[in-house]
Amino acid sequence: MGVALETKVLFHFSSCIALPQSCRCQADARTAGDQERQGPWRFVVSNVHRDPTGWGRHLDAHLRWLVGRAESGQLRASGPTTRTEAKPGQPGQAWKRTALLVFAAAEEEELYKIVATDPYLAEGQMQEMTCTRWDPILGVLGEESSRAGLSEAKLFERLAELTQ
Repeated sequence: MGVALETKVLFHFSSCIALPQSCRCQADARTAGDQERQGPWRFVVSNVHRDPTGWGRHLDAHLRWLVGRAESGQLRASGPTTRTEAKPGQPGQAWKRTALLVFAAAEEEELYKIVATDPYLAEGQMQEMTCTRWDPILGVLGEESSRAGLSEAKLFERLAELTQ
């Protein structure tokens, strides 16, 4: 027997396309250097699942969807968070599973179209979702940054502009 849950999807962007669930949008501030940005943006998406039965029932379809997005280059990284989750039926705690995904998309609207095809979303298994545009300046995704190829001095100069 499944659990009836209300799905709340939150996007932190200036516009939304129609998704199967509710969507609240919030303005997204651009940083210095965004005007020069070429190529796809990176977006960090976090999901919360609160229905262990539905989560398990649709896991295979969701994983196949993730593999397809990774093979297409749309999904750059994905995985569950490592925080401890309560076991189903554990007294005093609700079951919850969370995940983080990093997508490449030209604009917010493209991200919405990608995310809307996730079987978990289509089947009402995401009770919360947040999406944030992200510029990975340092680390393994640093070459995908809006600041890729800048000298260290120029990079620090651009980052200092953010404080002004």
